[in-house]
Amino acid sequence: MDEASSRADRRGLLRSGLAALLDLAVKTMGAYLAGYREAFPPPPRAARTRVRPPGALPEAEFRRRCTSCRQCATACPYDALREDDARLPYLWDPAGHPCYMCDGYPCIAACGPGALTFLDRRLRTIGLAVIAGERCLAHQGEECTACRDACRDFRAIRLVDRLPVVDAGSCTGCAVCVGKCPAAPAAIEVVPASS
Repeated sequence: MDEASSRADRRGLLRSGLAALLDLAVKTMGAYLAGYREAFPPPPRAARTRVRPPGALPEAEFRRRCTSCRQCATACPYDALREDDARLPYLWDPAGHPCYMCDGYPCIAACGPGALTFLDRRLRTIGLAVIAGERCLAHQGEECTACRDACRDFRAIRLVDRLPVVDAGSCTGCAVCVGKCPAAPAAIEVVPASS
């Protein structure tokens, strides 16, 4: 074997060794990062997980502005608002204490920090009623119009072929329908408005 071929063989060996080492380093770093992300997950995006009072700003801004002063809860004549684990107001018992979307929105008017606002009518839509067909009496073949009848103006829930259907464009998420549902547990729930 001449000197030139010997050098070429050494270079090839060195290149393949470096490629294997680099591949091992990449795999090790990937495994480390995956373990790190599992051990220290990033904080969740501030998603609306609770039904907030009328006028609530998008969740991240609401969390930033709300001072947990409880003025909105105190102003609510129906005791519909309580504090969650983060001491932020939410609709705590939709079945027993729905939001009646009071004239003048006293909860919004009482909010000094501006976490609740009159600025945008859409912000007064606090959630959306969702019907669980497997629990709904009408879906089981029984005659039931309780949720439709409870709906404050009969526009957000209507009957289609004797089955209740929620009009997402009209529903404010007030939850009055939840407490009127005769199914146990209620076949209708309110999910938070998207932020």
